[in-house]
Amino acid sequence: MPHVLLWKDFLACPKYGGANSGESNVRIRCANRESNRRASQKELGISDSSDDDVEISDDEEDLREMMELIEDDEQNNQEYVGALTPGNSKGKPNSVPKKSQPKSKQRNRRETPLWKFVSTGEDTARVMPEWLDQTSLYALQENPNKPLKLNVNELEQFIGTLLAMYIVKLSNSRLYWSNNLQCVMVTEAFSRDRWEQIKSNLHCNDNSQAPKYGDPNYDKLYKIRPLINHLQSKFRKIPMPQMLCVDEQFVPFKGKSSLKHYIPSKPHKWGYKIMALCGSDGVLYDFHVCDSPLKPVEGEPDLGASSNIVLQLAQTIPVGLNHLLYHDNWFTSLPLVTNLAKKQIYCLGTVRQVRLPGVPFHTDKELMKKGRGTHEEVSTLVDCVEVRAVKWLDNKCVNLLSTFSSALPLEECKRFDKKKKEITMIVLQ
Repeated sequence: MPHVLLWKDFLACPKYGGANSGESNVRIRCANRESNRRASQKELGISDSSDDDVEISDDEEDLREMMELIEDDEQNNQEYVGALTPGNSKGKPNSVPKKSQPKSKQRNRRETPLWKFVSTGEDTARVMPEWLDQTSLYALQENPNKPLKLNVNELEQFIGTLLAMYIVKLSNSRLYWSNNLQCVMVTEAFSRDRWEQIKSNLHCNDNSQAPKYGDPNYDKLYKIRPLINHLQSKFRKIPMPQMLCVDEQFVPFKGKSSLKHYIPSKPHKWGYKIMALCGSDGVLYDFHVCDSPLKPVEGEPDLGASSNIVLQLAQTIPVGLNHLLYHDNWFTSLPLVTNLAKKQIYCLGTVRQVRLPGVPFHTDKELMKKGRGTHEEVSTLVDCVEVRAVKWLDNKCVNLLSTFSSALPLEECKRFDKKKKEITMIVLQ
């Protein structure tokens, strides 16, 4: 029976985020699991010669590769860093030894979540010392008699605990050190008081240099601006799929903050609003934190607040590769879709009726008389760009605008009929 190595076994290693437990402990645990596996095989009548036929989990293979990286680094006398920094002393990511796996398997291994998580920390290793300096500086500014005495490895381990806490969610951070709900990944890395001390002093910018209110350079996000810039630069380097989407993300927050928004229609009415560019694979490729009214994008026409956000995020999209961009009716407008179509970025989205002036659609009441599933389509040229508008009656009328799609081909769709209280097939007509 194959044994599975868990995330905690990987995080327990000091090079990749552990604290008090060293590499020897990881090897001991691996050896114990190996002996247990062999004992189980003996009971089942499986000889050691059949080890090659025993299926090994992807997590175990990933961990073995990480252990090989550790051994390589030790041979080169490199200092170890935490879970986010697998790069070598030259700033280049380590590679799996060629003898360990064939090249095709090495490429497949680099596509696993664990490998990507470790390998994306190369640039983080460059900015960590800056955040370390700012955190130590803030601690001295608060109390010169109590320096924080923080190092890069400890800071990286702290970030690793934040990731662990995001996965294992508890209502209060102190519960991770409680007897009943203790999280070993966190408690082995830090004591509760030390963790709270780092958390209370964590900074990535110098508060004493912050522009005052009224200054042209005033920034509400000044304290975390280096972090935002770093994340944006990393996300923008990820290759994009063809289908992309722009939408808003709402981060629930009811505390005191000038960045807080109130939107009654949202499930969480108070919070931070973030505009995000995501792909069909669920990956975030760019984002914008709404801290002030967005200015027109340089070199682009002023299309209004909602469309300007799309233009800003669309700057990340490579031009001329026929990407497809989807958005809802808050963003969609004729000037926006035609502007992006000229860059070979084609759009599809719901659109408000008031943003389709002069389009000869029937009224909502007229469509309702024809029955559910009725639609009509209008196409035209706007600035030499073909644009199609479709009006479709579902529960209510829905307007769509596109520069690459149309109403055809027609298909049936399932809908719930409130009167019959059952799912029925709607024939588009």
